[in-house]
Amino acid sequence: MLKNILLDLDGTLVNTNNEIFDKAFFKCIGKKLYQDGYDGEKVAKAVLGGVQKMLLNDGSKSNEDVFWDFFEKTTNIKKNEIIETFDSFYDNNYDELRCYVMVEEVANDAVKILKSKGYNLVIATNPIFPIQAINKRATWGNIDLNDFSYVTAYDNSSYSKPNIGYYKEILEKNNFKAEETMMFGNDMVTDFVIEQIGVPCYIITDNLLNEEKIDECKQKGTYKEFLEFVKKLPDINKKI
Repeated sequence: MLKNILLDLDGTLVNTNNEIFDKAFFKCIGKKLYQDGYDGEKVAKAVLGGVQKMLLNDGSKSNEDVFWDFFEKTTNIKKNEIIETFDSFYDNNYDELRCYVMVEEVANDAVKILKSKGYNLVIATNPIFPIQAINKRATWGNIDLNDFSYVTAYDNSSYSKPNIGYYKEILEKNNFKAEETMMFGNDMVTDFVIEQIGVPCYIITDNLLNEEKIDECKQKGTYKEFLEFVKKLPDINKKI
């Protein structure tokens, strides 16, 4: 019986153009670093390099450790010397990016329905950001974080999408069984891969990403169709 629902964040729970957001992000963090006395361009490039390392993480250490190991070696700046700047950025300057994250009302409605039906909900977003950044993007989309039992972030994850280890780690850490879990996303490369471990995936097509032209997905539809799909899922609060 289905009990657990994994939901991607960007392009699924919130409406975001990742390419535009990423450009604005690096411009914004570079500006903050410059204001705090660092070589903004150099350090921002180190951040980008750290992100690329996290995307290739083999599970031997957390994404957080992978990022900071690369960052320190590249910049000769220790984490404890600059972490306050990063924390301040995410607590304050990061809000400048709010305009790039749009509320998706249908997704909000779907989350409420799933929660009311008793499903255990997880935000399964690519864990290359600290939790405060992910929480902010969710909040900008009017997503109530209290509806979720777990959110993947760079400190609690040792893989990144589309590595199948990312999804295995979610199941293991939350004691989920594949046959009791379902994934909802918008990316045929990074989300649909979960079907390799027996977890069915529903792809929302409004913000579809499909760089590899994969066409094997059997469950897909627009936001409106996604909402109707959710409405038809059984209420697991009720005893059968």
